[in-house]
Amino acid sequence: MTKVKKTKVSIFLIKETVAKIGDIIDVDRNGLQRFEFDEQNTLFIRKNADKTPEWVVDFFKGKIDSDNWQTSSISAALVTSVEVAANAMRIFVVTFGYGRFLVSGDSIERRFGLKCVLNSVNSDALRQIKKTQISGNARKSSEQMPRKSPITEFSLDYEQDLLEGVTAIGKKDSLLSGTISGGDALSVTASIDIDNVSDYLKRLYSIYRSTTYQEHFSWIDHIFPVKDASLIEELNSAAVESLNRNDECVWFSIPEVIEWENIAGFRYAHTGDTFDDILARDLLATIRGGLRDFQQLKAKRVYAISSSGDEIVNSWAASHCLYGELQLRSAQYCISDGLWYQIDKSYTDAIKSDYEKTPITSIPLLDYQKDCKGEGEYNNQLAKSSDSYLLMDQRLVAFGGGGSSIELCDVLTDDGRFIHVKRYGGSKVMSHLFNQGLVSMELIKSEPNFVSKANEEIAQIDSSGRFLFSKEQANEIVFAIVTKNESELPNIPFFSKVAFHHVKKRLLSMDVAVSIGAIHEAP
Repeated sequence: MTKVKKTKVSIFLIKETVAKIGDIIDVDRNGLQRFEFDEQNTLFIRKNADKTPEWVVDFFKGKIDSDNWQTSSISAALVTSVEVAANAMRIFVVTFGYGRFLVSGDSIERRFGLKCVLNSVNSDALRQIKKTQISGNARKSSEQMPRKSPITEFSLDYEQDLLEGVTAIGKKDSLLSGTISGGDALSVTASIDIDNVSDYLKRLYSIYRSTTYQEHFSWIDHIFPVKDASLIEELNSAAVESLNRNDECVWFSIPEVIEWENIAGFRYAHTGDTFDDILARDLLATIRGGLRDFQQLKAKRVYAISSSGDEIVNSWAASHCLYGELQLRSAQYCISDGLWYQIDKSYTDAIKSDYEKTPITSIPLLDYQKDCKGEGEYNNQLAKSSDSYLLMDQRLVAFGGGGSSIELCDVLTDDGRFIHVKRYGGSKVMSHLFNQGLVSMELIKSEPNFVSKANEEIAQIDSSGRFLFSKEQANEIVFAIVTKNESELPNIPFFSKVAFHHVKKRLLSMDVAVSIGAIHEAP
């Protein structure tokens, strides 16, 4: 029997609701060739046109023959229908080369590869993770370990980070052995070919359906994909309404980690203005007739432009660049990479309960007057309202290398309370406020030199010595939020509460009290 050679492939599982090949692959795409093996297997191949890299011409100025250095790439995708159980068929797509770009993102089962990997590896066999921070600015990052490691050795915050992909070492002699990566797709080097691929995919589907991952990775289900089509439609409509109201609970962001030095900016058409970032006001302004439904965001493209030439190096549907959070019928949802996730109710309740138990500050906070010109003016007014307050806004403490500087707080009290003030502006702004307080207090508690430099800055403002402090005297952080809400407890989005929960827990572990207060906007 001839031994099957190993091949590097990426494997997608297609949603059960998708049955037409045209909904999986853009069959009318220029240059796409189609090969029918049998009723179950259809192959699509596309070869990009030969092209000379720009640097060959631009840098060497015609001193080398550009015709000899043309390159091209090939994309291939095998659409295969597999009987995964008696009378139960599922469609998979096995891709080669750049074939993953032929597959419609709307057709695939999200987290298929992630579940396959976590169901088939030991808990201490991880090499790399990819994550998105869902509370805040949707920061994407990846971490890699030099050897196999448990998840606890990565800086993954189970409460704030959405695990999007892992690379691990599979068990020897298992179906998924060697180095395997899983996110939406499963990337694996396996002994498969056109003759045995159906059997391989059937076994792979059994791994995907397993719940083994719950023993060590059950926390990934705190946030789970929304699959109900009618619910997704409702959420999509709610997101469109929020965008048209200029709400900051939803926003646009780059949906993957990019090499910024290679990107000149972004466009919303093949030609035209180039923007430094993806902002809702710029994107929506390019939609003719205004945004009316979510389908327009799926059709709208965002293009990344190369810094080495006026060429498109990547593109995404605008819907895949959408992030944020919504509440619908008492349930909490977030959208990341254009996909909706529901938050587990017990987890939601725990976060909300913790926030509601936070003490309200005893500091009398002034109302935010209509004619106030910003946080800086408000902080100045608050500091002047009592001899026990000292204005520290914009008084940066130089600390660390590279000219780094830290704002101690906005207003300091003579009994060791550090007041941080921010006008409400959505999850991203709230996360910045909470993390600003955390960073400052961590330095106070762990770096004597920072305390010394902070006291030097204080002494330049006030010579009485009443506001000088030691790390033991720094006993409370007050987060004061300018809000239109009339209650004592500011009304902030769920994922802002997640960020606050994380920061509050860290501060309490340092024996620092945490309180919160609403700065009411004057009518």
